[in-house]
Amino acid sequence: MSSVSEYNSAFKSLALVLLIIPICVFTSELNDVWMRNVSKELGEDLGIIKNEELGISYIKKLYKTFNYTSAIIDANKTVNEIVYKLERKIDDIFSALLTTKAAIQNLQMLNYTLKIRSTLLPCIKNQTDKSEEAIISLLDKIKTHVITKNDTKQQYFISTSDLQCHYSPFINCERIDHMLLWKNFMSRNNYASKNIVLLLDHGGSLNKRHFAIVLSIAKQIVENLDEDDKIAILAISNDWSSPLLNEECPVTNQVPSVVDDVPNFTHVTASRKKLLYNFIDGMHKGSGATNHSLGLQKALKVIENSQIQNETVMILYISRGLLSSLTEAKAVLETIVEASQNISCPFVINTCAVIDDSRPTIYETQFLEDIALQNYQKYNISHPGNVFRGIMVPINSTETVGFALARFYMDYNQNYNLQKLISLPTWDERSNDLTISFSLGYLHNSNFGLLGLDVYFASWARELIYFSNSHKNYYAFLTDMAGRVILHPKFASVMSVKRQLQYVDISYFENVAYPHIVKKRLLNEREGFQLTTQFGSPVKWTWKRVGDWFIVCIVTHESPTPLKPHHITWPFNTSDDYSIRLVYRHLLPSESNLCRHFNQAATLDAGSLYLSSSCFQSEKKTIEEDLHITKNNTQQLEDLGLKPEIKDEVAALAYILSFLRSQHLSSFKSKYIVRRYVASYSGVLQMFPGSILDQGLDPTKRAWFVQAVEHKSKIIMIPPYLDEGGAGYIVTIAYATSDVVVALDVSYGFVFRTLLKRMPFCLATNVTCFLMDDRGYLIYHPNLINPNEHGPVEKQHIVHKESLVANDILSHKYFIKKVLCNSYGSGTVQRYYKLNTSYSDVLVSSVQGEHCVSYHIAAIRNSNVFVGMVNATCNVVVTFCPCSIVDRLCLNCNRMEQKECECPCECPLEQLKCTDYNHSNNPVCNWFPEHVTLKARFVEDATSEMKSCFPASCKREKTHLRCLGVTGCEWCKYDIDGSPLESPFCASMATCFNGIIGSVTPYRNSLHEIDLPEESFSVPISVITLFIFGVLLLLCMFYVYHRSLAPQATERLYLSSTQENHLRMSDLNLSDNYHAMGNHRDKLLHEDKPDPISPYCVSSNYKRTTLAADSDHGYSTMTQHDESEHMSLAPVEFDSLDDDLGSDSVSTHISVPNKGHVEPAQFTCIPRNKCIVVPVTVHRNMETT
Repeated sequence: MSSVSEYNSAFKSLALVLLIIPICVFTSELNDVWMRNVSKELGEDLGIIKNEELGISYIKKLYKTFNYTSAIIDANKTVNEIVYKLERKIDDIFSALLTTKAAIQNLQMLNYTLKIRSTLLPCIKNQTDKSEEAIISLLDKIKTHVITKNDTKQQYFISTSDLQCHYSPFINCERIDHMLLWKNFMSRNNYASKNIVLLLDHGGSLNKRHFAIVLSIAKQIVENLDEDDKIAILAISNDWSSPLLNEECPVTNQVPSVVDDVPNFTHVTASRKKLLYNFIDGMHKGSGATNHSLGLQKALKVIENSQIQNETVMILYISRGLLSSLTEAKAVLETIVEASQNISCPFVINTCAVIDDSRPTIYETQFLEDIALQNYQKYNISHPGNVFRGIMVPINSTETVGFALARFYMDYNQNYNLQKLISLPTWDERSNDLTISFSLGYLHNSNFGLLGLDVYFASWARELIYFSNSHKNYYAFLTDMAGRVILHPKFASVMSVKRQLQYVDISYFENVAYPHIVKKRLLNEREGFQLTTQFGSPVKWTWKRVGDWFIVCIVTHESPTPLKPHHITWPFNTSDDYSIRLVYRHLLPSESNLCRHFNQAATLDAGSLYLSSSCFQSEKKTIEEDLHITKNNTQQLEDLGLKPEIKDEVAALAYILSFLRSQHLSSFKSKYIVRRYVASYSGVLQMFPGSILDQGLDPTKRAWFVQAVEHKSKIIMIPPYLDEGGAGYIVTIAYATSDVVVALDVSYGFVFRTLLKRMPFCLATNVTCFLMDDRGYLIYHPNLINPNEHGPVEKQHIVHKESLVANDILSHKYFIKKVLCNSYGSGTVQRYYKLNTSYSDVLVSSVQGEHCVSYHIAAIRNSNVFVGMVNATCNVVVTFCPCSIVDRLCLNCNRMEQKECECPCECPLEQLKCTDYNHSNNPVCNWFPEHVTLKARFVEDATSEMKSCFPASCKREKTHLRCLGVTGCEWCKYDIDGSPLESPFCASMATCFNGIIGSVTPYRNSLHEIDLPEESFSVPISVITLFIFGVLLLLCMFYVYHRSLAPQATERLYLSSTQENHLRMSDLNLSDNYHAMGNHRDKLLHEDKPDPISPYCVSSNYKRTTLAADSDHGYSTMTQHDESEHMSLAPVEFDSLDDDLGSDSVSTHISVPNKGHVEPAQFTCIPRNKCIVVPVTVHRNMETT
């Protein structure tokens, strides 16, 4: 009752303030003393939550009653056990591969001329040839010899004899990463340094699908080149262009300028790769016919200027191969003869024919094959000297690129590596996981074969992953024989990795005394230990080699002596107030009364137990039957194969959860709290209300856990995010002790409610109140959830919403600073803000040049939270704070100024050689929210028959303040069209998500009841009006679409080889100024909307240039005013709809009689005045004060 009266008193005070105190009073009474009192009162509110709702006082007293024992492990014994298990897996895999190799040799001894085809399992199982059936049977038996047969991904045999074919032997295999497979094959080739002229066709004859394939092939070719290789790149349509690659330190997203003359060869360094990627991404589809002669002439000129003498140069031409006349092929070959007269080094021309399997491509492929073979005899062309014949490879998708590269690079191969090899973990783009490949070479009758087995890395390294990588006292890491780190606690969790890891030297991760001595012993001695210091504390390294492949090392902290709870009695014998049952992996209706907690099934009779992978000694017993842990069956925990200390941790956490359950069922504040949970440093998690989480989650990698540990003994708040359980936007409040981390989720409205209690004037028109964490991310801001914007509410920074304030506080060096850390998992340097939580003063300042704007910011003691207020009495123009809207790249990675306002961003690690500072001195990023993508998902959805665990009485909350923060309730204040409601009311989220009546919730199975007040009659009218407007809009769009399907005019003809020599409409380009206007046709007919790349993607008037040589780098100025951009779609080409869908089925007729003459084509022309001109206005309201 005291809490109720407290809030009633606060609401009355608020009403009194809003009615009596004029806005002008703020300027005289808001001072640093007042703000310090506000921060103190908010700190007291958080202190109450800490002790009463989180039970920190109870937890500290509880752990004083436990018995403790030493937590020091036998590192030598542990490392030997881990190494033994890893070595056993490796030996079994290679034993199976050697057995299969011997069987293949026996087959070929019986038939010396037998050629065994390339085979992949699981994929090809329907062959009929006996030899192919034999190899399939042999590969299939590999699994039976491998202990980790459930962890095997695929087995394969790749033979060089199949490289003579036009198509990949695995072309029909789906759901595999073809490029990864062929990379393994190419790694067996000892290539000489390559010199490549990459010639890219981007002429008007390519449709969208072909053009995308050309760009993808080009980027994969660049990606697979080394620094010893050299490259020159040319783009050809009706004219040619080439990037200038002299820049060693390009600005982020810089598109290289176009050279005036043919380019020179350049080494493929990491920075130049970036420039090449940017040039390729900036290419546009040309408007004219492809000038094959010009492109090859310039490519040969590159070779002539290079002065290369004794090395072979490859011209790699990627084209569709369409000709504008029957005589063009001969003209192209004559150009090659003429342009190669002054070349003194051998060169070969290889071609990629970008084709479409839906129609014949006789002329195109024949033309490109004639170029590759330099078939001068066919066209009666005399050619002095030797001809080095190349090959033509047809490509109909990006999945065949790896096969094509393996064929092209055959000429550079010197010999094959036949030894056993284990690859580093490699990211599989199709299965989205890390894969480790085991392989060995095989040579027979000059034919090389690769026998391999791919294994899921997470399964192979299970013992290391299960070893607690978040324990306070010890951890393990894995390196290769060169000292490059493969597994480390400072890497992202293997389960959450979503990209290829970059493996760097151990010295970047371990800051120990005398690092060179420690590293030398680690790499040169098969096993041993080393005592050293880390940050002044004694540590011990204990290591052992895994065969000749890897090194496992365990790091233990020797002082002070670590302790752990021991022999803890279970809390089931205590009083009823603090008794608890635990459910594990499944809710059993027979054991628990199930209810609906938002969208997931839950129980109030028990809490739920979650055990992460690091809790187990092995995985063998983690799939036992579901169980409920009670007083009489605690033995079942021991049957799960847990580590010895985990049972005590589960018991200790059960005491805490019993307190949290009792508090949740009795506390007045529970109406604002979604759930409560507690986690140990070993990965044990317990939660109430009891509901089941999906497997694979690591609680120690969650934001609330990591930040609470970073701010140990302080209460922390996590910026709002969408709850997976159906509670809408929530904020997590957490606290870390030396033993556990305890947390609770509250509604976003509760944060605002708490703020209003101490700052009732936050509802005033010119005042903006906000809360932010120690990195500048907003916890509360009135514009975080804006009904007029559809952007994400999550991860909004102070720069996004209050750029004036962000720009000004950068001048206060004792309050904020920019910080760098290296994220080796993603190969980036993270640039972010760090606010001083110990700052004792109130930051009070007037923005320079804006005297009508002032702000106050104060740190809330013993927390990571800052409270701020902005008072603006006039409209102001904000300062420039660049934020990338396409990714997280910084505007300029070559320098960082402390006082320059910018969004948190990242830079590639390889670019840091261009800067003045040594990036190896940066600390390693322990965790970054942008890299953790694995969400906490609930596995059991509620059903409509279930009763609500905590029935929400939203209708009874008659005022905004009474409704604010109640879980499951929203204050409806906007109609679906964004206009304010005449009579706002409190309703469930299903009725009014984010305050908009009728708004669609982001949950697929929302079970909240829709409740509308009887007096809200305006809603159906608005819905009907919107429906009528939508129907009219659809009719207009259908009319425009119908008119756009009419035949188009053209001035160019392309000779094609489709049936009856039809001319394809997608081969036509109708506008000569298409280059300057951009491909607006594609935007009208088919608009691909990519998923957001980063949380910084916001509405903008940004328009990417279509020129390959120009770019505005995709940066937004982040202004707060409405901006507009008027863009007219000038007369442009409109190809057939099939062109945008990857098909060119529509064609006009052109006949080629046997007499040899070509009849004029018949076309229906659309007059220019029939083209569509659409003025477009793009509005943006990024922030309002």
